[in-house]
Amino acid sequence: MPNRKACRIQYEQPADGYNNANWPEMIQWLVEHMTRLEQALSGPLEKIRQQLRNTDLSSGSSDQNTELLRNA
Repeated sequence: MPNRKACRIQYEQPADGYNNANWPEMIQWLVEHMTRLEQALSGPLEKIRQQLRNTDLSSGSSDQNTELLRNA
């Protein structure tokens, strides 16, 4: 993606995924942390969603679209 920005969120827990005995604990950890991530991002993503609803993206102005995301 030339001229684009990207980011990743990484949070990990060491685990032996090949050992079935660890699966319930791994699933519990994943559900807890995915839920927390979803809650943390829900507000900013809702703001972006509302801004995008009110914006005509067909104009093709990538600067305007980038500004929307930056201000979210």
